[in-house]
Amino acid sequence: AVLRRQEGIMTYQAFAARAEHRESLERLWTQAMSDRRIALVRDRRWSWLYERNPAGPAYTYVVQHVESGQIVGSASVYPRDIVVGGQSYKAGVLADFVTHKAHRVAGPAVMVQRAIMEEHRQRGLDFLFGYPNKGAAPIFPRLRFKTVCESSLWVKPLRTARKLSLFLHPALAIGLAPFANAVLATNDLRLMVSRRPMGAAVMGHVPDQAFDDLWERCRGQVPIFGVRTSAFLRWRYIEHTTERYKVFTVQRRDGGRVYGYVIFSIRENRVYVADMLAEGGVRGAESLLLAFCRAMRRRGHESVCINYAGDERFFASLRALQFLRRVGARKLIAFVAQDQPEALRNLVYDHSGWFMHDGELDI
Repeated sequence: AVLRRQEGIMTYQAFAARAEHRESLERLWTQAMSDRRIALVRDRRWSWLYERNPAGPAYTYVVQHVESGQIVGSASVYPRDIVVGGQSYKAGVLADFVTHKAHRVAGPAVMVQRAIMEEHRQRGLDFLFGYPNKGAAPIFPRLRFKTVCESSLWVKPLRTARKLSLFLHPALAIGLAPFANAVLATNDLRLMVSRRPMGAAVMGHVPDQAFDDLWERCRGQVPIFGVRTSAFLRWRYIEHTTERYKVFTVQRRDGGRVYGYVIFSIRENRVYVADMLAEGGVRGAESLLLAFCRAMRRRGHESVCINYAGDERFFASLRALQFLRRVGARKLIAFVAQDQPEALRNLVYDHSGWFMHDGELDI
């Protein structure tokens, strides 16, 4: 299908991209993507995102400026296997939404997302969700997307020298930092007493069958849960083209059963959690995070940061573990077509059913 719209003296049309549009798309992404690293790895990223996703290939729609024939905007959606209310669905995650600077009027942006909306069911996708940035967010209410909730950034300090230097003389900050660090570490030990460690902490465990077994034990923990098989985790994180992710696990000491994992990246000595999963519900998640923070402190990192969207009851766990909530949030949005069961719409639009971190919220 082709959607057509006139904006003043300019006419645009939106349609599904074809193979001959790849060169134009890569040129647009190089010019307009906010992450400049993508331009350096565009061939590998194309293969990774558009061909090797275990849940199926991504789909891309483009906006063409009719008068010039130029591709001036695009948006993609990639499939995500997800469990909702105990049933398996194929969701579509919004990605790679860009518009050429000279054509950033509302029309082209709305058109390309409307094309995805109108055809996602034909593509075998049961519903859509996304995590638009501040610039893109205003267009989605016009398309009947609903805001499910806002994400929250939570930060746990591990080392204090840099923060103290903002308020104290550098020499005094350096002198006080070891004492402040010891207080933080001692407090974590106190917290761990009531949350018995599940097993041995291990770095670098590449997702394998033990991760599949963990997923099967955990898949019913929350109403809406993206499938976390070893195949998905390797594709999403280990093979990622622009970010280097690391894996932390808590597992049985003989190297068998994995009780939980954290997948993370490090930027400027800060640790950013991309995904986590632990058996044992809330207590298991708390024990996993405490073990992870302890390991990161030993490695000399300054803080652990978690971007989270979903059930606000998890906030209590983060506060109990001495995470601090920071300002700034992006919206988790979703769209479920009217021909879908009301039970599915109710679950997807209920924020209390979600449990999502950065790896789910962005690509």
